[in-house]
Amino acid sequence: MTSSPKHYKLSKRRSVSRSGHTLLELLISMSIMTILMSAMTTVIVVAGHAIPDSQAPTTKKIKAMELVDQMGSEIFYATSITEASANSITFTVADRGHGAAGPETIRYAWSGTLGDPLTRQYNVGTVITMIDDVQLLNLSFEKRLEPLTTFPRVLMFVANEGSLVAQETTRKNIMESWGFTVQPISDNSTQDAFDTAIANNDVLYIPDELNSTNVLAIVTNPSIGIVNEDTAFYNALGFTNKGNWAAASNLIVQINSHEITSVFSLGSIQIFLTSDVMAVTTQTVSTGTQVLGIPEGYTYSSLLVIDTGGEMISGAMARARRVCLPWSGFNGFDFNNVATAGLTIMRRAIVWAAAPTVYTGAQIDLQLNGVSETARSQVQILNRPTGTGL
Repeated sequence: MTSSPKHYKLSKRRSVSRSGHTLLELLISMSIMTILMSAMTTVIVVAGHAIPDSQAPTTKKIKAMELVDQMGSEIFYATSITEASANSITFTVADRGHGAAGPETIRYAWSGTLGDPLTRQYNVGTVITMIDDVQLLNLSFEKRLEPLTTFPRVLMFVANEGSLVAQETTRKNIMESWGFTVQPISDNSTQDAFDTAIANNDVLYIPDELNSTNVLAIVTNPSIGIVNEDTAFYNALGFTNKGNWAAASNLIVQINSHEITSVFSLGSIQIFLTSDVMAVTTQTVSTGTQVLGIPEGYTYSSLLVIDTGGEMISGAMARARRVCLPWSGFNGFDFNNVATAGLTIMRRAIVWAAAPTVYTGAQIDLQLNGVSETARSQVQILNRPTGTGL
């Protein structure tokens, strides 16, 4: 009997894969995440404190220091200064190749109102804010007078610059015979025309034959020297309240230590060829006025000078030198009657008055609101530029 084979039923074991984490693993992961989050929070907080606050006193002080250094470095290279006040400065520097041909102009300004910004303008570009919330801007300058190295350029008032009368022509010819350059300008010129002419000359000459009303409208305190013949301008030019006349031919030199009169001895010199009217004042002169002479036979003040910075009768300071010559019109004045000594005084007066004011240094003080310290920069000016006087 044949035995049939036995069949065995095999049981299959299946492999089961787990899709989750154990509780222990979750707890460990959460702990690690908590530690990492705490560390990241700390880093963010520390980094936030490390970024400077633009309104923090220390940050504002650093910005102010950087700005005054920038201003000083630009002023160092100034070739001319056309505006110099406590709150603003306009100056030129050599061509920097920024598209403009020739000297380039930079202006820094603050309105003087607490909290207003300090601005900067380059050439005729947009005025930009350099720093906000200014508490103080003070610009101060070192200046000195230097002798002329060339013949003076004279801006002479005339009735009509297109057609000079004989007396005006005589004056012009005499000045040109001394090597001076003379530019006539009409006494009814606009302020803009006058200001432009001022920038191109060293001294303003005011003859006697003028319309005083026209001239008074534009002559205030120009930045160049003034030599004046007309007693009508004694007050406007800051010498005294009123001018007058005295009949005389000779001037008594009382001071000969001054550059104008240093070629004369003390005592009498002949101003006119024949007796004429001498310009004088019988009034008290300003603190800054120096009286160099008096008409012979009188005690009246004549040949008056004010140096740069001298106090005028108004209490203001003269921006440049000024002279009142010892002659003026009274029923008509003939300039041809001025003697050699008078012409010498005139020539030396023009040269003395034309001496330029140059800038040798500057100090910049800047303080921002909320900052107790003042940022300061002091700079010597390389090119010794000419400027506007005081």
